[in-house]
Amino acid sequence: MGDLRYKLLISGYILIDLNETELDISSGNKIVYSAPETVIVESPTLLLDGKLNVYEQKVSGRPSRIGRIERGKLILPISKSQATSLVRFEPVEQAVCVSWDESLGWGFLPRDDQSVAELTKGLYEAACSLHWILEMSAISSGLDRLANLLIQVADELGVQQEDRIWLKGVPDTKELAVLAGVSKESAAINLEWLIHQGILSREDGKLFLHSLERLRELVSRQDENKAE
Repeated sequence: MGDLRYKLLISGYILIDLNETELDISSGNKIVYSAPETVIVESPTLLLDGKLNVYEQKVSGRPSRIGRIERGKLILPISKSQATSLVRFEPVEQAVCVSWDESLGWGFLPRDDQSVAELTKGLYEAACSLHWILEMSAISSGLDRLANLLIQVADELGVQQEDRIWLKGVPDTKELAVLAGVSKESAAINLEWLIHQGILSREDGKLFLHSLERLRELVSRQDENKAE
């Protein structure tokens, strides 16, 4: 899952690709937004035309852009606390959106099998990500420490192999936990999450790092969150 989808998910939105759909557009409320208006997403909203910038709201300072949503994407709100949302949607010049009132329920759903499959796939991926967010929120305090330890191992013992680094000599999960100063459970979950994100992989008992840059960015982002 990309950073944009992750930020949207923890902010109470699921982003689903529905580029080839037969949604019942006529039953929705179509609105044209122009920059710098804020697009209100309180019910299922489809971007029919244009693009939306997504900004991360800051406690202090100016919002920062974290990504862009293209036409054909369905934004599905899963939280009622939009007033405290961590993100803001703003059109790039102009955007045409259609949203469906809650009273319609799921009456806007596509009728063709392909679109239903795409919607189901999007919901399944979001559910998987929510699983990781819940797991991580329980014992995630050690992610930055574990990531820093893996960076140290990569710098000192890493063996470059084309587009990945073999973390040669990396200790097992229990030893990693001790060295990072976290619980074994925390180390295990964080390792699996890094694998799920494609940053790490396991093969034949060996651990490989696929992006040292992404791991460093992760640590930097964790430090920024602590500072806020």
